[in-house]
Amino acid sequence: MRVVVDRPADRLLVDRAELLTGWLEPGDAAADAHAADDAADIARADFRATCGERELVLRRCWHPEARRDARILGFWSILIVQELLPFATRDELAVDLWWRGAHVATLRFRISPLAAYLARAHPLNVDEYPVPRPRPDDSAARSLTLVFPGLGAVGGASLSQLMRRAMLREGGALPVHFEADHPLLWTQACAAYGRVPRWIDGHACYAAADCLDVPFARVTLLREPAARLLSIYNYNALVHPYDFPFATVDEFLASDTAVAFTQAASLLRIAGEGVDVGMSDDELYARARAELRRSYALVGVTELFEETIFLLCQLGGYDAIGMWWKILSAPGRPEPAALAPATRRRLDALVAVDRRLHADARGALAALVAARALGAALARYKIDAAATAELPDVYKLVECLRWRHVLADAELRALRAAARAQ
Repeated sequence: MRVVVDRPADRLLVDRAELLTGWLEPGDAAADAHAADDAADIARADFRATCGERELVLRRCWHPEARRDARILGFWSILIVQELLPFATRDELAVDLWWRGAHVATLRFRISPLAAYLARAHPLNVDEYPVPRPRPDDSAARSLTLVFPGLGAVGGASLSQLMRRAMLREGGALPVHFEADHPLLWTQACAAYGRVPRWIDGHACYAAADCLDVPFARVTLLREPAARLLSIYNYNALVHPYDFPFATVDEFLASDTAVAFTQAASLLRIAGEGVDVGMSDDELYARARAELRRSYALVGVTELFEETIFLLCQLGGYDAIGMWWKILSAPGRPEPAALAPATRRRLDALVAVDRRLHADARGALAALVAARALGAALARYKIDAAATAELPDVYKLVECLRWRHVLADAELRALRAAARAQ
């Protein structure tokens, strides 16, 4: 049986929590046994991972490699470094994979000095927190499938990782490889899942649940607009420098690209609606507001992140949730007050509609929180979230550069695969 790890491809743990993905390619005998096993739950129970004396949570998933061979078994997990350090030998972790009771592989990972330091000096809060159930008289619709098409720079990476950890814990299906962003991959993945995904995320997954023939709820986040647009510039200049041709924030804010990145324009674009650059603010506001009311069951607010999480959990039927932490928070964001007067005026004009949408969403969310009586459970969650120490900028920078490396490596491998196929 062949075992391949594609995340982290270099077997190096750099962050405190690292996504582990890969696949098993069965030999003939194992493939026959797998084909004869119609009970997916039994198959998942027969696939395990251990690190020293610790049992790891490992889940089956669809893997894009299954397009060439349907027998391939994808797997995924999240490695929390602080939990595994006691089992490390000379900064190396050995993770053993087991299939149907037999040992099939030992995966070896190096723990970088950075990951080891952060795990000890800034350990993650891995506690679970209860979420109050909605009252019986609460008429809000609930759905087991939630769809989160991220707008960018709203805390979406943090929310996605939080919900992916929830899926890992409970065994819910989800598009681990963001296949919902790619229609062809999504069609193939849905045909192979065997279960309806509970959480679907990505930047192009708006219509992903339309083909599932099950009730679903779409959710989104809005953020204070000026800070968000400056974060868009800062993050893209750092992580996507080859696709983001703006040397300064002034150049970015003076461009049509900045218009396209506003929350109002992004909401319409991901829904498949065109946005005319010359559209009046009133028309853009009316269209974006109508889209939010028509297509989203929950409009969260980044500045009320914990409240948003609890309402999302109630919507999706979760009785408990982990603690969130910042993901891909690029350091060095320009502050509006530091901009030149002309640039600041341009920024204010760009986000005028977004400010109206954000104010609407914040008011509606606050009213919803008050009506749900989340009480002591939410208060405790907010206290613990506020107690989480902010990482120094140098570590945030390393995380963003590591993500740039992961994206560039994936693109390079895709180009090489396409070249070999010619």
